[in-house]
Amino acid sequence: MKRAPYKTIWLSLPSKRYPIYCYTSSGWDQLASLPRQYPHSRLFLITDHVLARIYKNELKTLLATSRTAALDHQTNHPKNRPWSLITFPAGEHSKSHAVKLMLEEKLFKARCSRNDIIIALGGGVVGDLAGFVAATFMRGIKYISMPTTLVAMTDAAIGGKTGIDTPFGKNLIGAFHHPEAIYIHLPFLATLPHIEYLGGFAEIIKHALIRNVTLYKMLTTHIKSFEVSPLHNKRPMTATESVTASATGLFFKLLTESILIKVRVVIHDPLETAYRRILNFGHTIGHGIEILSDYKINHGNAVAIGCVFEAWLSYRLKYLPAEHFENIFSLIKNMHLPVTFPIAIKAPALYNACTRDKKNERKTASLTTTDTIKFVPLKKIGSVFAAKGTYLVSVEKAFFIKAFKDFQKWTDQHRH
Repeated sequence: MKRAPYKTIWLSLPSKRYPIYCYTSSGWDQLASLPRQYPHSRLFLITDHVLARIYKNELKTLLATSRTAALDHQTNHPKNRPWSLITFPAGEHSKSHAVKLMLEEKLFKARCSRNDIIIALGGGVVGDLAGFVAATFMRGIKYISMPTTLVAMTDAAIGGKTGIDTPFGKNLIGAFHHPEAIYIHLPFLATLPHIEYLGGFAEIIKHALIRNVTLYKMLTTHIKSFEVSPLHNKRPMTATESVTASATGLFFKLLTESILIKVRVVIHDPLETAYRRILNFGHTIGHGIEILSDYKINHGNAVAIGCVFEAWLSYRLKYLPAEHFENIFSLIKNMHLPVTFPIAIKAPALYNACTRDKKNERKTASLTTTDTIKFVPLKKIGSVFAAKGTYLVSVEKAFFIKAFKDFQKWTDQHRH
């Protein structure tokens, strides 16, 4: 039986309004109810190989019970067609033209139509990829997002951005395509590796730094409570299990407050013409780190380093007070997230990688060079520098390299 949501947040846009349901119960009963909600649509669940293996028993039960549910409600589907499962290899490298084409071919072979629905079950990679497939398949079909990682729950699944990576950079090809609904089920975090759990906090910290000093104070006050997931060492939960509000109350409040920040920014600027750029704080540098590491450094850790260094750049450019930078550094370090660059990453290479970012513009008509990179500067904790309404400032290469070297010296003295 479908459970009432713990909290519902609405994302209202001029063209669409949809709910973000936040549950403390398992997501499997919710999935099993979807054929009843969409009796005239076939449901194509897209996930990665890792999640398909972890939840193989739940998926097997889901597919079997959903067929029965569909028949009981006299849909027009054949007996074996309410659900289809499509999987692909886990990891950032799957956000590619090749994997997108593979998914589309499987949808065509399964005779997916425009009134069918994609269910994206997974982290940011699954959501970005499945959402982009939904955006372009037959010029757009519906999809539902069910994020299973903290990064996806607090950030990646929200806002309608979908896309893939290319050899030229991260997320450079994509579309804005909003889901019909987002279902956030806390028990999915039970199978999340600890490093990925901590990485999710990079996005929560980012939201606090750009817009909400109250969220920042919650993080600093209760940091010990957040060091370990409230579901740490728990097995995958079945469809009948849930976690109690008392066990997760503070964490759930933190998560929903972070989601609300993202939602309010997206409502203010749905297509990222200006204000929504503030959500890219930490990501100019973070994406550069991911590219240089060949995605061996996960998104959360890369963004954590990006937040620290972009706060350093804000300080060096005299936008951010030194005390605020030091407090940001301490928070991220105390959350056991990385605060320094890996030794293999050098300033010139990082700068060049960052020039691939979508926010950058050329000063000349040259097709081969970009003179500067752009990032979102902080003015203080909880607020960004507006930069005449662009929310971006440029950094020349020479300044960047000098700031990088000084940052490495400073962090060597303060990270222990």
